[in-house]
Amino acid sequence: MKEKMPSLVIFDFDGVVVDSEVISVELLLKYLSSHGVEITVADAYDVFLGKQISKADASLYDVMGINVPPLDEASFKAELFERFRAELSPIDGIEEIFRTLSLPTCIASSSSPDRIDASLHITGLDQTFAGQRFGAGTVNRGKPAPDLFLHAAAYHDVRPDCCVVVEDSPAGLTAAKAAGMKSIGFLGGSHAKLAGLESKLAALQPDRIISSMAELPAVIDSIFAA
Repeated sequence: MKEKMPSLVIFDFDGVVVDSEVISVELLLKYLSSHGVEITVADAYDVFLGKQISKADASLYDVMGINVPPLDEASFKAELFERFRAELSPIDGIEEIFRTLSLPTCIASSSSPDRIDASLHITGLDQTFAGQRFGAGTVNRGKPAPDLFLHAAAYHDVRPDCCVVVEDSPAGLTAAKAAGMKSIGFLGGSHAKLAGLESKLAALQPDRIISSMAELPAVIDSIFAA
């Protein structure tokens, strides 16, 4: 018998729905290099994963104490979307999840709404994903604060403890736990090994960790089983 029934699955976006993080981090490293700052790929994931692009300079200072000029977001997005049109792909199995998962779903991401919409269109996922999309600017405080996830729950009139969050970033898992939600760490993106995600997500003790979307329905059932 189940204590609580899952009522909403909240998906992070980049690295969970679309396989975009490698492309994004490459361009962020280019941005830093243009200002004379060279950091490792692993450090870049530590700094930027799960954070708002518009606050890239603040993220760098917070994590590494390095000052750079603010990122030109319009120019960055123009180059990013060009790369997306040539290279972006959906996460393996996500289309089937959107078609068959019986629970309501939504996206709650640190990415801007236009980036979410463009990515869904480029990958064709806008034909299968019908849920609400919450992006950067929806709330004042982004991840790792819980505000975005709590907003998504309130929008759907669902209790936080009846929500499960699928996340690939430490910032996102921290936000989910702070919101009082169940959490699933996802290791299926092409950046997972580059970012050392397996140990980083495990350290945050999500309810489960999965490597493929095919595992998701059974894992959700197991989390909410008494």
